[in-house]
Amino acid sequence: PRYFSTVKAVSEVGRTRTESSDGVRLDLLPPVAGRVMDSPSIKVDDIDVQSSVNTISVSWSHFREYQSSRTAYEITVGTSPGSNDVVAGILVSEKATSKTINGLELSSGVTYYATVTAFDKAGLSTSVSSNGVLVDASAPEVVYVVDHDPSTSPGRARELRTGDGSELTIAWEFVDNESGVESYSVRICPGLMSHEVVPCLWDWTEVQLRTQVKLTNPDVIPGVVYYAEVRATSRSGLTSVATSEGFFSDVTPPSAGVVTVVNPDDAAAELEAAAAEDRLVNTLPAVSMLSSWRAVAAQWTGFVDDESQMHHFEVCVGTHPFAGDLSKCTDVGLVYTAVIDTTFAPVFAGQFGGDLAALDSNVTAM
Repeated sequence: PRYFSTVKAVSEVGRTRTESSDGVRLDLLPPVAGRVMDSPSIKVDDIDVQSSVNTISVSWSHFREYQSSRTAYEITVGTSPGSNDVVAGILVSEKATSKTINGLELSSGVTYYATVTAFDKAGLSTSVSSNGVLVDASAPEVVYVVDHDPSTSPGRARELRTGDGSELTIAWEFVDNESGVESYSVRICPGLMSHEVVPCLWDWTEVQLRTQVKLTNPDVIPGVVYYAEVRATSRSGLTSVATSEGFFSDVTPPSAGVVTVVNPDDAAAELEAAAAEDRLVNTLPAVSMLSSWRAVAAQWTGFVDDESQMHHFEVCVGTHPFAGDLSKCTDVGLVYTAVIDTTFAPVFAGQFGGDLAALDSNVTAM
């Protein structure tokens, strides 16, 4: 309602004049509180997390005024509801419904609240704060991505056993201390050299919050190294990608090599000279008879594995080919000449052979 003031003027002789004001309205109630969101527009949903450290957006709606009219809005930003320790106050038009504030210096891991205060013509006001937006400016950090189940095989397992019922496990862990991980995506593809001709086992697939996938009887190509990539996305939308060490399928043993017995004294001297001169060991002449049983030396060539790499060689000495009854097989690493101490081996008259077995990396790496 409108209220009027009336003044009546009376002269000495009793004549009068009466005039009234144009009226005044009485506004005793502040604006009705509306809704405040952490979003750049009232048409955009409220967000709880953002990656920007320079910008805060706020929008509002449903503020109502029934006794007069709104005159302006004031925007403040702080680290608690209703506070203004980040932005002291920005006035905007009574017709405005959103405001984006740039040039801020926000801290990752801190939640910020925007407060909107509506003013009416009587000077009354109503303030409403948003539910806050957490700033997460860092992508998730990888802990590990492995090509095996870490709960059953904690060590590295480069070779994938193939065949009926074979299973490939990819496992991973990421951490995001600000907003947390929202989802993971995984793909399993060959390395860059093979990617153009060999298809991926798995292209990018979202697996939600799972931290392990298993493939039964994966269609891998022997000798091709595959890598698992895991992409972690935080609630603020930032992503990080990590890659496993890679795995392969090796279904054949190394190709046959040639083994010769050489003079152990010559072999020992050649090994020492090659080490001192930082060169490869020269090929020594083969021998068919030894005059001493203190040691047996062997050289070998030709062992190749087309599906993986050679991991090590083992040398043993026996009374017949492929035996190790005089000196059991010993891992000598990736060398091609070895001298085996046979001092404590049983003494036999006659000739003995130096037998060599090569184990490829898919056996020794287990």
